[in-house]
Amino acid sequence: QSTTIVSSSNKEMLQILKLNYPSLKFILHGEDFETILSDAKALGLFGITIHYKSISREQIETAHENNIRVILWGVRTKADCTVAVRLFPDYVKTDNVPYMLSLAK
Repeated sequence: QSTTIVSSSNKEMLQILKLNYPSLKFILHGEDFETILSDAKALGLFGITIHYKSISREQIETAHENNIRVILWGVRTKADCTVAVRLFPDYVKTDNVPYMLSLAK
């Protein structure tokens, strides 16, 4: 199983890369949950990445029901970290690693 992940907001590029490198994991970046979920499902992608304030816990559950992983970004402060963790994403991109790790305990 590949540990290489390719993330882009360009769905056409992801589609071409997926055809040529099917063992890689592809993630679609976007701002509107419904749009990127629909596109990720149609393309058979690994996941989506979205700003943590642009998605709800219920939407993350919907993504999971469709076997789509969710990566949150924009998580900087302690308050951001707390909100992001409560959404139950698969991954969180943050610069506040020490605080995020403390929440995982």
